[in-house]
Amino acid sequence: KAPAIFDFEKLKWMNHKYILDKDLRSLCDETLPYLKEAYNVSDCRERTLLIIDAVRGNMNFTKDVVPFSKPFFKRMFESISENDLKMLLDPEALKALEYVLNNIDNLEFVKDEVENFLNSLKDILQILGKKIYHPLRISLFYSRNGPELTKIFLILGKDEVKERLKEAVSFIKKSIQG
Repeated sequence: KAPAIFDFEKLKWMNHKYILDKDLRSLCDETLPYLKEAYNVSDCRERTLLIIDAVRGNMNFTKDVVPFSKPFFKRMFESISENDLKMLLDPEALKALEYVLNNIDNLEFVKDEVENFLNSLKDILQILGKKIYHPLRISLFYSRNGPELTKIFLILGKDEVKERLKEAVSFIKKSIQG
């Protein structure tokens, strides 16, 4: 008899598929012990469900919820990669971040409003999308890769989005001034 062959990549793929197809509440119940240990999350409230939904596409195992959700729970500006920091130092990035920061108080934080606002930025600012959306994601999620910006905005909420944008704008201005 030939020994069974174990394919770890296939297992990861199957787990990933399971996580994507799993009912969100059930997935929250399965990931809650990890979130509780890492971030003291006590139950599956609306915000927790939104976070899990935002990161589930990156998860291969339920424990993966911890590293992928970390930027929602902790400010980590100092952990931004060198390449992402270079992207932030683009003058057009500063223009985009300042525009969002200056107009965020007028924005109602509901999905359609946030989506419309984000989609309007290219036309209003006349800047390429990647020079708007990557710096925004880097400022808010500390990486140019991550969940949809709309989800990031809604999960963080207006006050936290403002604080993180202020931090990024301040960093950019200090870096430009030398």
